[in-house]
Amino acid sequence: MTSPALQMARLALAALPPGERAQLLAESSTAKPDRIVTRSEVAERFGRTTRAVDAWAARGLLHKVKLPGSSRAVGFRLSEVDSLMEGGAQ
Repeated sequence: MTSPALQMARLALAALPPGERAQLLAESSTAKPDRIVTRSEVAERFGRTTRAVDAWAARGLLHKVKLPGSSRAVGFRLSEVDSLMEGGAQ
């Protein structure tokens, strides 16, 4: 049994021209999922406190990602943390 959203996605994929469909499938198969790191891992990387990490998230420098299985647990995308580190914005 499949959900209506999954059925719609399959129909949309089938409606694409063959070239675009192949390109989309190739891109999605090579895309590596981004690792999620915790607040304490981010704080350790920057040498700051978890409160500083929360302040960056409140200012929009980092975007929180809800972790599955918990109503309150959040993390941050490693690629976003790395780009913040390279940019030097603190």
